[in-house]
Amino acid sequence: MRDKRKRKDECQFCTSRSCSGQIYRVDYPYYDEIYCDKHQQEAFEASDKVLGVGNGIYRTFKSSTGKLKRGENLIDVSKETQAL
Repeated sequence: MRDKRKRKDECQFCTSRSCSGQIYRVDYPYYDEIYCDKHQQEAFEASDKVLGVGNGIYRTFKSSTGKLKRGENLIDVSKETQAL
């Protein structure tokens, strides 16, 4: 997982602070990481390693033209789809 001393806006894999991608999960098991454009594939692999593959645990992928931070503006997608 990531170093606890990293900033909320710092890439999971390097020191870049221009992160435009995020993978998160608001239910248990919790997960919230951001990544820069250079580390998209590594971020997907890391989330698969932590959350597993093919076991029904969903994750939300967010992409932005601006900068993202861990823990901010997380939307519980499961509740959004249940309301529909």
